[in-house]
Amino acid sequence: MIKIETKVSGLILKTTKKARSKFTDTIKISPAHGRTMRLQMKSGSKWVTKKTYKLANAKEALLKITYPNDWWKKTKSSWRLVIEETEDQQA
Repeated sequence: MIKIETKVSGLILKTTKKARSKFTDTIKISPAHGRTMRLQMKSGSKWVTKKTYKLANAKEALLKITYPNDWWKKTKSSWRLVIEETEDQQA
């Protein structure tokens, strides 16, 4: 079986924001196919899920991510997206 690579575009990889400002990002995920995506923030040595999104049941999904206010309390934060793998896609 051939696995299809998941592609994410439009994601802001590094930015500087003023404290207590709203932080959003609009991304495109392909293929989407109704998969679940988790937005995780690094806390110490662990990744903690802050939000869970359900992608559109389509080839591509356009998704607006709103980062939770947890980053307000820190001078620096690290985030990642975890997209579940299915039989015919890899995340």
